[in-house]
Amino acid sequence: MSLIKTIKEKFAAHREGGCCCGHGQSHTQAAPKTITKDMIVREVADRWPQTVAVFGDHKVDFCCGGAHSIEQTARARGCQDIDGLVADLNRAIQ
Repeated sequence: MSLIKTIKEKFAAHREGGCCCGHGQSHTQAAPKTITKDMIVREVADRWPQTVAVFGDHKVDFCCGGAHSIEQTARARGCQDIDGLVADLNRAIQ
């Protein structure tokens, strides 16, 4: 199974089951126009589905249902170029 397909399946399953933090509510707020490293992975992917492929390209998956910041998740997955990831995410939403 491809990494992108796995990420999409995890994202879809998480959306159906609520937040992994246990309270079952979405963290989504009014969406900004620029992605920053402190934004929540799931919120970015939910707002801009085209970013799922970018996360996959950078080997950043939706551990914990994408409930953590881009920076925290990227570091946990061994991504060394977080600024590059954020730049690629922003290019994807233009």
